Amino acid sequence: MAIDKLNSNVNQALNNARAEQQSRAAQQTTPNATNAPRQDAVSLTQNAQQLTQLQRKAASNSGVDQEKIDRIKKAITDGSYSIDVERLATKIAFFESDMFGEEVSEGSRGRR
Repeated sequence: MAIDKLNSNVNQALNNARAEQQSRAAQQTTPNATNAPRQDAVSLTQNAQQLTQLQRKAASNSGVDQEKIDRIKKAITDGSYSIDVERLATKIAFFESDMFGEEVSEGSRGRR
């Protein structure tokens, strides 16, 4: 599944970042011949950068299809919006079936 792939990419990026951080820490603990002041630096792997971009994109996206909402509102307002009551009833029955573990009759199974 796409979510599993994303999760494995996230885990891999985190593991890579931790490994790099540990190797830097190990390098810093070895004594230097000179006692020059060190400057802090951060370096992100390509996977970590992609993860950061995805997090920013997800944070800025509300997940709402405003165009679709506007179309439906307009259709309701002008009276052209119609509801297929049989299809709606079937979907409600399947929802309840999934929620409560009950079986839906075979006659309505094809309409899902």
